[in-house]
Amino acid sequence: MVALTAYHGKSTSLAALKTLIQQASSKSRKGRAWRDACREYGILGVVVGQEVELGEKHGWHYHQHLAVVIDGPTDAEYEASEYDDARLEEMIQDRGFAAGRWLEEAYVAQIHKSGCVASRRNSCKTHVAHDAEKAAGYTTKGSMSWRIDDDGDKGDADALTPWDIALEAADGDQTAPRTKYMFAKWSEYQEAMPGTRSCVVSASLAKKLGIGPDTQRDAEDGGFESEPEEQQHHERGQVIGTVKAAVWSRWMNYRLASTFLRRVEWGGAGGFSEAVRETEADSDIIAAKRNEEASATLNERLRAEAEEAMRRMIQLDQRDKAERREDVARYERAIKQGGHRWDIKNGDAASVAMIAGERLRRHESAVGQRSSMKPIIDDLAATYGVRLTETEVLNAAGSATDFMRDFEQMFEGRWLSEEEAAAIDALAA
Repeated sequence: MVALTAYHGKSTSLAALKTLIQQASSKSRKGRAWRDACREYGILGVVVGQEVELGEKHGWHYHQHLAVVIDGPTDAEYEASEYDDARLEEMIQDRGFAAGRWLEEAYVAQIHKSGCVASRRNSCKTHVAHDAEKAAGYTTKGSMSWRIDDDGDKGDADALTPWDIALEAADGDQTAPRTKYMFAKWSEYQEAMPGTRSCVVSASLAKKLGIGPDTQRDAEDGGFESEPEEQQHHERGQVIGTVKAAVWSRWMNYRLASTFLRRVEWGGAGGFSEAVRETEADSDIIAAKRNEEASATLNERLRAEAEEAMRRMIQLDQRDKAERREDVARYERAIKQGGHRWDIKNGDAASVAMIAGERLRRHESAVGQRSSMKPIIDDLAATYGVRLTETEVLNAAGSATDFMRDFEQMFEGRWLSEEEAAAIDALAA
């Protein structure tokens, strides 16, 4: 049994802490090193439990509980124990403890790679479960505020579970600082935690036990099994109804979200519309007291905003298509007119220099390159009214990056503006 967490402060967001620990935990159980550890310690897989508490001093405390399941006695252990049951049990426990300590080290290394802080002493703890029921309860308990130790004692009495936070956020004086603080924390919890499973069996262990879906392979892990970290949501056909985000936010602000969910639970799929109607009626009473818009007005405004957004999107798409068509037409006209840029104006010396540089680069591998400059200078002077010096042409020819030279090979006659060249150079970098 292994517990994993990381250093955090009162200002650390739950989402950031959860992401940090989840990623470090997952990465520590991937790759060649993990496969080698599985073989060395006889690890069959893991069961991952996730827990969240809120401390008065240190803020959010997200941590994971891992049940690292190891295989039974090996032939070598049988022989080394001389078939003594007590000695054999002790050897297996030692192997299990070593597996947990290996996982601790791998996890801490991943935390450090992310630029954060963790230590085996303060961020990890391993013990060997002597009782299967206790091990199962420890892993599947969720956010019930129990700590990992051999006695199963309760943890910090000041730590609040999400249910404690919800109760404080819903009860008491809604204008009191404590209630406002707890409501903000509950809102943060509901933003960060939806979809997170409280108990996940790794794919490798599920396959060995013959439970759950077929094992999925992780491409990053070279084909080795790894457990999903997030809940698989219902298929679209199982959704019984939807509520617009702005409406849901209003219900949250009015403390009506839990009321709506209770109505849905009571009425089932067939009563969803009625639950929405009743909750909107309740919200209209609160809105009237606050001099805010009624639900009908809110819904009409949301509908109009959605239609306007769709209209703008269609217009933008049509404009983009027209601009692309015009780009193609201008390019084709420029090629027919001699391959010059279509947007160069008389007297634009910088653009004329770019054309001169590109033309001269065509002759850079030839003997007597300098002799080709005069025809280039004369032609451009006649076309654009700008007469360049040989130095200006040489400087322009030598200023192109390797990427720009490759571009010229592929699109001969398509000279780029300074803005276009800068954008392409940025992509090449």
